[in-house]
Amino acid sequence: MRRQLARLMLSTLLLCAGAGLAQAQVSDDVVKIGVLTDIAGPASTPTGQGSVTAAQMAIDDFGGTALGKPIQLISADHQLKPDIGAGIARRWYDTEQVDLILDVPVSSVGLAVQNVANEKHKLFITHSTGSTDFHGKFCSPYTMQWVFDTRALAVGTGREITKRGGKTWFFITDNYAFGHALEKDATQIIEASGGKVIGSVKPPFATPELSILITDVHALGLKAAQGLLLTTSFYWDMDDETRAWSKRYFEKLQRMPTMWQAGVYSATMHYLNAVKAAGTDAPEKVAEQMRKQPVNDFFSRNGRLR
Repeated sequence: MRRQLARLMLSTLLLCAGAGLAQAQVSDDVVKIGVLTDIAGPASTPTGQGSVTAAQMAIDDFGGTALGKPIQLISADHQLKPDIGAGIARRWYDTEQVDLILDVPVSSVGLAVQNVANEKHKLFITHSTGSTDFHGKFCSPYTMQWVFDTRALAVGTGREITKRGGKTWFFITDNYAFGHALEKDATQIIEASGGKVIGSVKPPFATPELSILITDVHALGLKAAQGLLLTTSFYWDMDDETRAWSKRYFEKLQRMPTMWQAGVYSATMHYLNAVKAAGTDAPEKVAEQMRKQPVNDFFSRNGRLR
């Protein structure tokens, strides 16, 4: 009887020790997420404070803790400058123990932050870096492109419009990495689909008035000069699920979410679920779990990370 009791007590102690080891897998006793975004510049409306709010909503919906440890959210403004964005990312990873960086609008800043994440072996999920180089020649096990890329926009818009008879194209292209990549991808798709690009202009970033760049609308033809179509990975009024979440978001900011802001919520929730399932916030194990389990929420239905 005494031997059985001793074995039972030993088993209980070992179980308790195992539980303690599982909890110890959270680094620095906190799961820390940083939203690196454009707070006051031209990209602040589709990302900015809205992205911070979306991340906080996900943390609150998750319950505010992961593996018994608090989840902390911080944010910063990279001012659309690659050197500032990379500097903040380096500080967050090195000295502020940030486990995951989110958002990062414009491709030049996103690619700079990706370099830091790769160097530090830390996780980075971008929502508003569109260049296909992110998952192409710079592909990394530590970084993920959540919402869109220029290839998706080119196929979704360029191919479909060309198939419907929109054969003639003129580009007004953002004069930075994202715009250049989108024009290149779209031109390839359009020409492969039987269309023709007759010209393009590249205004400086955040040019407030673009109509003056089209000096001869008649040269485009009436069909090319009227109407508007777009490709998006999220629309708030798509179905009951998107409307329900967007209504909650609207109550906080008095405007509907963009695809980037909705994507921040989706990625944050998927990351936290992966931390829970993996039993740790170790980057490699969390990334593996994120790729293993499908994304099923209002933003993505049975989505898969590659």
